[in-house]
Amino acid sequence: MNSHYTPILKAKSGEFKALKKLKIETRENLTPLFEIPPITYDYVNEKPSKTIEKHLQTIINGISGTGRRQFPCYIDVELLDEIKIRNKYILLSLLENLREKREFGIPVIRLKFDNDYLNELKHEIQNNSKRICVRLTQDDFEDFDLQVEIERIIEVLEINLNQIDIVLDFGFLRNEQESMLSQFSKLMVNSLPFLNDYNKIILSLTAFPENLSGISGDSMEKIPRSEFKIWKNIIASKIKRKPEFGDYAIANPELFEMDPRTIRMSVNLRYTIANDWLILKGRDAKRFGYDQFYGLCDQLVNHSGEFYGEDFSWGDNEILEKSRQIGGTGNATTWRQIGTNHHLELVVDQLSSIPFDS
Repeated sequence: MNSHYTPILKAKSGEFKALKKLKIETRENLTPLFEIPPITYDYVNEKPSKTIEKHLQTIINGISGTGRRQFPCYIDVELLDEIKIRNKYILLSLLENLREKREFGIPVIRLKFDNDYLNELKHEIQNNSKRICVRLTQDDFEDFDLQVEIERIIEVLEINLNQIDIVLDFGFLRNEQESMLSQFSKLMVNSLPFLNDYNKIILSLTAFPENLSGISGDSMEKIPRSEFKIWKNIIASKIKRKPEFGDYAIANPELFEMDPRTIRMSVNLRYTIANDWLILKGRDAKRFGYDQFYGLCDQLVNHSGEFYGEDFSWGDNEILEKSRQIGGTGNATTWRQIGTNHHLELVVDQLSSIPFDS
């Protein structure tokens, strides 16, 4: 048996397209947790770029287009400013609309959800999703009595503990925190109430930085994937129950949005390898051009010694094509799509070779 994989992804175009291009066998071995982002801002007209209705419809269409119809996904609305739409909780609206498209959404529950919120979700959970995901952060361990809150949730929803997937989400870690977080994560797993009764437990964290400003232009550098090392150390240790693996793919947990008129974005390629991310970075896209992406792909394919080959993933095939200057350079969304697709294929491949028994 191998660990299932739960990548935490922003519900955006690049991530949707990366999922759509996965191999069938890869889709079976991962369950994405979609964070629904807030509406982007129209800085020219000084207002939201679209209505909440149109925003949610775009996300529903995006999830529906990933080709995961027979596989579940987790839905988390924590990042949204709005809680309700037309007097209905947005999380419920999303679940219902996904179901109409024959998509299987599992609601992500936060401990701060009050009983009214939970009662609104009860019918959908009992009759359709049948499962929930309870996402816990480090602050939750300090701010709540976990046993009391879990008991409240199952009582209001009238479900059993084995219908709950627990995500222990510790967010961003600096590489110097690796040893401390390894011990801390193990302690948090062992301290969970009803530890052996949940459907599954997932440990999620990442060492991917908030931005690439610390990496020089026209360079290729490695960033350690400390979260993968921490997880492997934990499952190899004496622990009451082994958690499955989760991460944030090739992104940091923080939501990043700036005025596109003023942002200076460097052309970059984020490429995951066995124990690191290989970051190939050019210079400012507006000043030096998007054609730099061809050069970054050529550097990876022909000069890095790290390229996995064109058949490894759809993303790798795209990188090879770009290295030969075939097709357009794309933009930041394209680059995220390519890097994310490769990352997801690689992680599932890595987990397939690590013995795991929860």
